[in-house]
Amino acid sequence: MRVQDFIADETNRAMEGLLRQVRRVPADKADWSPLGEGRSALDQLQECAVIAGFYPHLLATFEPPVFDEASMAAFEEARKKLDTVEKAEAALREGTAKTIAAIQAVPDEKLEDTMTFFGPEPWKISSVMLAHYWNMTWHTGQTCFIQTLLGDKKMG
Repeated sequence: MRVQDFIADETNRAMEGLLRQVRRVPADKADWSPLGEGRSALDQLQECAVIAGFYPHLLATFEPPVFDEASMAAFEEARKKLDTVEKAEAALREGTAKTIAAIQAVPDEKLEDTMTFFGPEPWKISSVMLAHYWNMTWHTGQTCFIQTLLGDKKMG
């Protein structure tokens, strides 16, 4: 198995795991915020959905992302348009499918190359390919914490 296929499979599993946990949050609590200041389950899903659309270009060009004021404003605008779990889920599925295709298209000879991604240290392309997986896994954990605050103590 190529590493690209493994990462693609795990990325899809992470997406399904995030969606499963977001759906466990009661519908009327999807935008509930811990202490009125934390991020809601919907907010977690919105972020992952918008960022999913960012990876196909990144993995096709290997150009460092730009995190300026304009790009952050565009991110926030796109996130706010996904104002329901259903809209965010559809966007996440679409963006993740495109990201998975981009992961699978990365040539083997690029896996050890490096690029600037987050922070000053260079990232291997193979690590960049894992970023969407990692981000969704991170937000799955945050969503599970929200569930416990809402009284859901069951694992699964």
